[in-house]
Amino acid sequence: MQSPFVQLVIALLLLTTVACAQFTVNPGGGFTSIAAVPGVVPMGTLNGCDDCVQTVPLSFTFPWPSGGVNFVNVSSNGCILMDGSTGNLCCSALSLATTTPSRISFAQEDLDPAGLNGCWYVDLGSSIIISFESISMFPGPASGGVNVQVELYANGAIEIRYGTMNLAGNDIVAGISDAAGSISPQPVLAEFDANGFTTGSVAPQNTGVLFIPANATFQVNSADASLDLNGEQAGTWSPAITNACTNQAVTLTTASAVPATTFEMAVALSAAQPATLTTASGQIVNVPLTGMEFLNGGSVPVFAPFFPLGIPVSSGVPVTATAQMIVLNASNPDGFSLSQAGQLDVIPGTGQPPLILGDDNFIEVPLANPLCAPMSTFSFYGVSYTSLFVNSNGSVGFGSGDGDFTSTVAEFQNGSPRAAGLWADLSPNFGGTVTVTTSAIGVTVSFVGVPQFAVGGSNSFDLMFDIAGQTSIANYAPDPAFSSPSIVGLTPGGGATDPTGGIGLSWDALAGTGPQGGAFTDMVYEVTPTGAAPNALWTQIDFPTSDGTSYIVN
Repeated sequence: MQSPFVQLVIALLLLTTVACAQFTVNPGGGFTSIAAVPGVVPMGTLNGCDDCVQTVPLSFTFPWPSGGVNFVNVSSNGCILMDGSTGNLCCSALSLATTTPSRISFAQEDLDPAGLNGCWYVDLGSSIIISFESISMFPGPASGGVNVQVELYANGAIEIRYGTMNLAGNDIVAGISDAAGSISPQPVLAEFDANGFTTGSVAPQNTGVLFIPANATFQVNSADASLDLNGEQAGTWSPAITNACTNQAVTLTTASAVPATTFEMAVALSAAQPATLTTASGQIVNVPLTGMEFLNGGSVPVFAPFFPLGIPVSSGVPVTATAQMIVLNASNPDGFSLSQAGQLDVIPGTGQPPLILGDDNFIEVPLANPLCAPMSTFSFYGVSYTSLFVNSNGSVGFGSGDGDFTSTVAEFQNGSPRAAGLWADLSPNFGGTVTVTTSAIGVTVSFVGVPQFAVGGSNSFDLMFDIAGQTSIANYAPDPAFSSPSIVGLTPGGGATDPTGGIGLSWDALAGTGPQGGAFTDMVYEVTPTGAAPNALWTQIDFPTSDGTSYIVN
């Protein structure tokens, strides 16, 4: 009788590598505007300029043929860049035979969305829709309207949907091209030729195309072999990825319905790979072979009697690790059954990359993954919140975001709860950075060098939220030439009381006078009218209580 190790070696000899997934082409659905869909996000960068690229995060890992991606870069010129590149591909249509950059072209040519507010996206969890609605060909609105959208599904499918298309005499390119060699079969629709071009500016109208990956790339769990981390499950074209912060435990669970069997677990300190190897019966190995070790045997597999696991797993340092279980199974043609590959990404609690904020926009940042804040909730005016809404116009909201660029006392009093570092008409999409970082004591939202809309300049400040419920406004440096209305301070919103009768406080007058206080429902703020520069003589304001009404000016 062969030993388990010999059985595994023989099985591996039967494995065959799989080429990058190609796509089959199917009819797609029709175009429908997403502008009013709940959760839709305006693409502020694309809506604000010509020949631009905006990064769009994904709530899932999209299984692109040359490797899964967690974000895409959308070019204003009608394509989605899948390899992290940022070239806008201006100013003519690019043949699909040119496989760099890797991209999904849907109306690739010289489009000009500036000022039309027609670029949107909505992440639905199992898919994301990126929509261009009534977008013009360059040089502007007089040249026609393009209505097209792309939906990326978590299982790897891609759907392009066309509405009314007026190309104003131009030809566009549509299709899929990837540096790994995956090019969509052409023509994708009757209007496109073998290189993805329309000809004679004959555009598709009210039709769509659905690309489906031809080959599965990830193993899924079965009753014979099942492994997961916190219950995350792989799809046929998407890996099972579990995110955790450092020192945060997740639960590793295994199961098998094969009676009296033995098992081994392959482990690698790297990400799961699409179709590392595929067996003769179609099972897929997703653990990278380079650096692979075995749970029971180290460098060689040692099969041990199977028993179900339900154990905590954690790491004190950032790491990516992947595990896939092997269960010996005489009823499987391969002689064994594979579980899915569970990938664990442990990240440090240091924050996020600079936020990509459009003009008059906001982004929700959960305190948990991927921010990894030292507290799971923050209490603002006595209400606990699990996330922060970073508003592009200089404030942080609680419970909801707000892209409003006007800063009036009435809106501060009756709008959403917020902490305003410099609530005014700012444009982080045109300069400066907005970052969210964490430390052992809390979370800091930093606006650094952000210009005023249509004016420029440099405005900086920090909004700090600590584990004790204190909010602080610090490192306050408004541009000396700033002249628009602005508000600094805290408000519970929703009809807050105003102890100053619409005048606001003077931080300069209060500096060094000791703790101040007010009623639980009071907003605490300083208002600067049109034509006056915000005060900048104080260095920090601390609001020591979670209701925001007690404060100290330094």
